[in-house]
Amino acid sequence: MRIFANISTFIFTILITTLSSASSSQPLSEYSALIARLQKTYAENADYPIFIVDRNEIEWEMAKRRLFGETQREKRLAFLEEYFERKTGRDINFNDAVNIEIYVNILVDSAFSLRLHNDDMLNPKTPKVCLVFPAPENSNQRLETERVLALNTPGVYGSLGYDNLRVKLSYEELRLFSLLHEIGHCLDRKFAPGSVFAGGENSHDIHLSESFAETFAALAMVREGYTKVAVRRAHMRIIYSRMIGPYLAANPQIGLGSPTFMDGGVIYHLYPVLRAANVEIQASAGRLGTANVEDLIHLAERIVDQNALTYRTFSALTYLMKNGREEALQRYEEMAKESPEFFSEAIIGLQNYLAVTDRVLKFAFDQKAKPAKPRGRLSSIRYKELCDDLNADDTQAFFSKVNLYRSELRSAYGTPEEQRERAKALNWLMKEVSELCADAAAPRRLI
Repeated sequence: MRIFANISTFIFTILITTLSSASSSQPLSEYSALIARLQKTYAENADYPIFIVDRNEIEWEMAKRRLFGETQREKRLAFLEEYFERKTGRDINFNDAVNIEIYVNILVDSAFSLRLHNDDMLNPKTPKVCLVFPAPENSNQRLETERVLALNTPGVYGSLGYDNLRVKLSYEELRLFSLLHEIGHCLDRKFAPGSVFAGGENSHDIHLSESFAETFAALAMVREGYTKVAVRRAHMRIIYSRMIGPYLAANPQIGLGSPTFMDGGVIYHLYPVLRAANVEIQASAGRLGTANVEDLIHLAERIVDQNALTYRTFSALTYLMKNGREEALQRYEEMAKESPEFFSEAIIGLQNYLAVTDRVLKFAFDQKAKPAKPRGRLSSIRYKELCDDLNADDTQAFFSKVNLYRSELRSAYGTPEEQRERAKALNWLMKEVSELCADAAAPRRLI
């Protein structure tokens, strides 16, 4: 495995070296190239514009214009209106820009999709545009696994962590799946619109929406050449649901009291649809490998219709998260006896959930696993050089340096704590450099 990792690092180094001497039309990173390819493959033939945001590009433009910081908000919003109008060919108004700003200026450490609708709401189920904000590329297998499973949530996993996990996805698999999941939200014609215009957020509607996005991603992964992802992804979703679900239900204040936050462990119980997707994949991987996007959408819809949690089972699992195993089983067994026509399905769903999650969790972690040793040291970020490149408007020189820092992170240099700090620093690098370069005292602060 180490040999392959070294080869991967070598290839990536060649790529970023090439980028540093290439024209400005070249992708700013390997991730930028992937985004451009997925844009052409999955987004260009939709019923409405779908735009996958390249954070490298938009953050560079904002940094050049010194648009970070609260004092620049008015100019930043005007820029966002112009930028996204140009990219999507749709009218982007002030309210749209306010919504977009959250994902380019605050929520920069995860992946999101955002549907923007026309003000007149003549056709409320069809957005005027759907935007995909990918998770940042300043990551690696460990950090992305920690993000997906919320492994660092206080008091949940105890001494268990990334090194204890028996089943993992590679960073490339995690990254691609995340992108395809968010693209799936934008391609969802059946489930996501209902959760937006149903008179408020509904946790079960959101579960159906997440089920579609996850199923679409699992099927599209086969089209991308990955045929053995669905089962491992299903295991990750089980771990999250069972471990994080009770924590979310018991801590509503973290989500500002949002019912959908409290129900997160059930919303993301996506094992049933992933299991069904895997059956389809194993039966017809060859066909799925060449399927068009429209076929994947229809198949994902059918899988969700037949396999996602029903409303009553969903309600039973939310009760489980809030009240614990014994109380939930007792309550639903009693209700099933009194009103079998209403609650037999729910008690069966509850029992199945516990049986499946018990079985997976029994083997999910290796209690005796030892932490891996760092493979090298992380280089210090040379802010002075980055500032010089920014001030010179030398895009390729800037990103050739940034991509080297990312390459070190991808190669698991540094301790886990150092990797997390480096990822955080890189996630906010554009803002930091932009402010340092504009600061009159910058020469004393830069290295």
